[in-house]
Amino acid sequence: MFDIRTAHAEDCARLVPLLGELGYPTAEADLAARLDTILNRDDFAIFIAVSGSQAAGVICLTLLPSLYRAGLQGAITTLVVSQAVRGQGLGRQLIEHGESWLHGRGAVNVVVNPSNYRQAAHRLYETAGFSGTGVRVTKSLAAT
Repeated sequence: MFDIRTAHAEDCARLVPLLGELGYPTAEADLAARLDTILNRDDFAIFIAVSGSQAAGVICLTLLPSLYRAGLQGAITTLVVSQAVRGQGLGRQLIEHGESWLHGRGAVNVVVNPSNYRQAAHRLYETAGFSGTGVRVTKSLAAT
């Protein structure tokens, strides 16, 4: 039903609505610039789920070395499933696809930091085997 594949620069227009659904409205030109940086990295991956000609979901992952543990840590930096197809198992499929990519590159674990208000995402991650191990705190470094 869903074809999960590596995202390409040509997918930019398909990804913009998904980021909007996630709560991050993004201009196509801005996303194109980000994709140009990200898609040339070996430690970052973006997988898009397509149904027909529409993007149904996306997962972004990265690998991080750690000072306090051996091996690489994987991180899910973005996961969104279109509202139109939620509840059909695509979120879980994207997580499994991402975990396979991370494991194949030496990651020994994977972390994700969903916002407190994303309760449905918390349930998804729990059913996928994730457990709460800490609290995320953030600080903007953008010029004020």
